[in-house]
Amino acid sequence: MLRKPHLLFVGLLFFLTGCPLCAPDLPVWTPPPGSGSRDKPFNVVWKYGDLNGLPLNPDWGTQVPQSAQLPPPSTPPECVLDPYLKPACTDQDTVIDKAALPSSLICGFILESHIHGHVNWMPAEYVGGLAWWNFAEDWDYNFAIVPYDYAGLTNFNNTVNPSGKPQKFIEAEFDSRETAERFVTPWWTKFRETAAGLDSDATQAFLAGSKDRMPQAVVVGLFGLDCEHDCRSEIHPVYGLAVEVSDRADDNVWVMFVRNWGNEGFCSQDDHQMNFSDGKITMMLPRISKGTATVTSNEFAVTDGSGIAFPAIEQVTGEGTKVTFTLPPPEKHALAELELHLKWQGDTYSPPKWTPKIKDFKRFATAMKPYSKRALGVQVKEDKVEDYLHDLYPLSVQRRQGPLLAVPPTLKLQAPPSKVRAQFTQAGPLEQRTHRSLDQERTMPAVTVKLDEDKIKRDCELVRAICSKYKNAPPADRIDFPKLCSDLSQQDACANAAHDARMEFERSRVR
Repeated sequence: MLRKPHLLFVGLLFFLTGCPLCAPDLPVWTPPPGSGSRDKPFNVVWKYGDLNGLPLNPDWGTQVPQSAQLPPPSTPPECVLDPYLKPACTDQDTVIDKAALPSSLICGFILESHIHGHVNWMPAEYVGGLAWWNFAEDWDYNFAIVPYDYAGLTNFNNTVNPSGKPQKFIEAEFDSRETAERFVTPWWTKFRETAAGLDSDATQAFLAGSKDRMPQAVVVGLFGLDCEHDCRSEIHPVYGLAVEVSDRADDNVWVMFVRNWGNEGFCSQDDHQMNFSDGKITMMLPRISKGTATVTSNEFAVTDGSGIAFPAIEQVTGEGTKVTFTLPPPEKHALAELELHLKWQGDTYSPPKWTPKIKDFKRFATAMKPYSKRALGVQVKEDKVEDYLHDLYPLSVQRRQGPLLAVPPTLKLQAPPSKVRAQFTQAGPLEQRTHRSLDQERTMPAVTVKLDEDKIKRDCELVRAICSKYKNAPPADRIDFPKLCSDLSQQDACANAAHDARMEFERSRVR
């Protein structure tokens, strides 16, 4: 049975701010209202905010001024392994998200880190060059975003160096079961099908406008450190992603999706729900041009029953196109997609010079073998959870078993899977403004955190599938699999795991 006293060591959230631990409702994490001080290496600092009240391309304390140094510094030494420690490394409150049993047993064998999960600072927006990275063994879609001026990077972030100057990037991640499996618009559907085939052409999907540089992208998500992976910075989960797949003046195309909820992958257990002001998430699609834009066509889709209306779209002269979605409460688990086509007259746009060359990334296909990143010029350490899962149960084998490992429908995402799709051909010029519109200035949204019991069950079923594949005796070089598989052999084992996680989650709030 999974219900045993040793559950006290299960990786669970301990939420730090915005709500007393004894509060009867869900923990609410309120990020700091202002930029952190520069004298702490892992304080998040920023100069500009986005239209959602979030930091825009924030840095770490050591990077200011002028991206002087990527953290962690050599002193204090504890910040190398434990960058979230107060007060030596940061004086900002953080939120920890770790896996529940049985996933925590797999996540916990990494000895390099003291936290086998995620440490979150705050939601943020990053603008930069984007490339497809991979479809990971935990069903996450992973993208590489190269932020302007190395903002938010650490020394532990992955580095690619196939053609000269080393280039670090931040991984932007989201669970494909929450997002991609629900896509219905043509562009996102095609991308899902390409990625599902573990096909390197997934990289080429973003190159419709240019064959030699990474496309511009806007990413809104939860910013922090992935301490299952060396405590490197990441954006996980992604709440909004917009990618410019064509920058041509006669057909400027942006594809995007937005939501206000999401988990952080296999080594996590929670649904991080964003409380955007008035339910609105706004994304500025950058294009510095004196021209005027006309909408030629759109493809728009939303979760059935979510009530999401077509977004408000307007041009901000000299900055780009502002798109605002109004979402229902995050517990509805709604999702909206948009493919937006613009035509520019009198365009004076030229691509930003800082956008990295795509040749440095285009070989990063989905079909990655264990530790194969080194062969592509990426500096990584061994013994990562995804690599371990690949050894035990490769994603290519998982997909042949059917969606979600043929998990019963009751264990799939509970939100309605159906979609409402519509094509808009409202051709005509966009309303023009000369500034970002001050009425959109907002305070930083809070994050409500809810235990994701459905995710815990899905991850538990993945471990059960590994046990089944090896007839309850997987290679036990790191984990006592015979004992674990015996515990999971009960029919209600995964339901019990979710129940036990719920009980511990409740206990953690009254300590």
